[in-house]
Amino acid sequence: MTTKIRATILTGLFLLASLTSIHAQQVQTVPTPDFPNELMLWVDSSNTLVSVPVEKGEKKEEASAYLNVVFGVLKTPNSPLRLSSGKSYLIVFKHSPLYLSSPNPKDVYKLIKFKIDEKKKYRSCTIRYTSVTEKASKKGQAYLDKTIDVVFKKLYDDVYSITLDNLEQGEYVFPISEYKMFTFGVDYIR
Repeated sequence: MTTKIRATILTGLFLLASLTSIHAQQVQTVPTPDFPNELMLWVDSSNTLVSVPVEKGEKKEEASAYLNVVFGVLKTPNSPLRLSSGKSYLIVFKHSPLYLSSPNPKDVYKLIKFKIDEKKKYRSCTIRYTSVTEKASKKGQAYLDKTIDVVFKKLYDDVYSITLDNLEQGEYVFPISEYKMFTFGVDYIR
């Protein structure tokens, strides 16, 4: 290799290292949550984490001889955490499968839009169902609320983010059980 080629390669490597360093300084680091399995909203303007409220629901069941459906019910119409529609948000959490049902966070944290009764007195969502027969199982699946697609990303060891993009107006929940629900609402903002 000639001296000119070596000099060109070294100059190129130096420029690449410089650009990488500048980019790394511009990227803001998301803080790590203090406690496992608690959802936190990242506020990028202040680089802080804010707790997503945990609301304790009540258990409501519909049962027959072949099917049992469990709902989580909150007897208030709105979550205290309000987000604006048309924006992107980042939920950050430290996942510890020791206390949850699955080592995969995608199996635990599922976003659901609450059903609200006609009088807007409470919010509810289906938590789970059990069935004895295949016919009852199909009926039980009809009770399940549709999950909303979200993007999961591993940030650090055991720390993940969930990206919420362009959610429509309404009340939302990440139900862990009928008694532990991470809730927020989205309001239409012009």
